[in-house]
Amino acid sequence: MNQTSVAFVMAISAMFLTTSFAAYACPPGSTLQKGNGWEGCVQTGIPSTNSGPAWKTQWGAIATDGSSAALGTAIEASSKRIAERAALKLCKEDGGKNCKIKLAYYNQCASLISGDRLFFVQSAETREEAVSDGLDRCRHAGDTGCSEHYSGCSLPKQVR
Repeated sequence: MNQTSVAFVMAISAMFLTTSFAAYACPPGSTLQKGNGWEGCVQTGIPSTNSGPAWKTQWGAIATDGSSAALGTAIEASSKRIAERAALKLCKEDGGKNCKIKLAYYNQCASLISGDRLFFVQSAETREEAVSDGLDRCRHAGDTGCSEHYSGCSLPKQVR
């Protein structure tokens, strides 16, 4: 290698090293700061831009009073507490005196399966799975007349 080639390689190497240090990456919402013998990322106060979707959790609940066959359900509530209160209110309006929450769930589906002796509540990712799993539980318990009495979903809602 001649002197011109060596000088060229050294110049390219120096440029590469300078470029790689200058390209020190800071996360969104921060900037590179340098001081006497140190460098690091400092928060700029500008919120980062998240281009992905944002999702809101949604709650559902099932309340029953077995002695009076009353049922109350809620879907797409913003909190567990709101879903449970709504289900209990509807259960009482359906004639229940001792309504109790049997299932509270979020970002999924639920079913209530009635048999000749018992009832079963079940949650799952889809309505079909909740019903199918509930029917299986009813049959495996040895109950007869297993059928879907209720099913509903509280799936996450895209807000951005």
